[in-house]
Amino acid sequence: MEPLEGFEWVQEYLYLPWEKYATGPHSYDCFGVVYKGLGHLGCLPDRHLEVDGDDWALFHNTVLAEQESGNWRQLQGPVPGAVVLMSKARMFHHVGLWVPHNGGCVLHSRRGAGVVLENIHRLQLQGMKKFEYWLPVR
Repeated sequence: MEPLEGFEWVQEYLYLPWEKYATGPHSYDCFGVVYKGLGHLGCLPDRHLEVDGDDWALFHNTVLAEQESGNWRQLQGPVPGAVVLMSKARMFHHVGLWVPHNGGCVLHSRRGAGVVLENIHRLQLQGMKKFEYWLPVR
């Protein structure tokens, strides 16, 4: 992967293992890698250590509470550094960070793969059906 202006730090996280509730430096869950990535971009949102990616209802309710708090604003489409909410069904249960690489990819961490950079088409092939884009209010 070629270095990307403002996103060179992405390379140091790729292929680190997924671990439930992990915030680094040797492993990450999905919220952990997004939190770390946003830190590189000058923003530190709430970490939500209580969120278990296997508990879709808790994950979804945490996302809704964050949206309602005014700490995030919704976007019509992806922009570099946007938080990407993802779902295979009705409730959001996964999160990543939009990175301007090869037309746009999502940096995220998932069980069995670790921290990866994947385009939306690949995520759709994995069953993701719903995407929303949000920016933390800095």
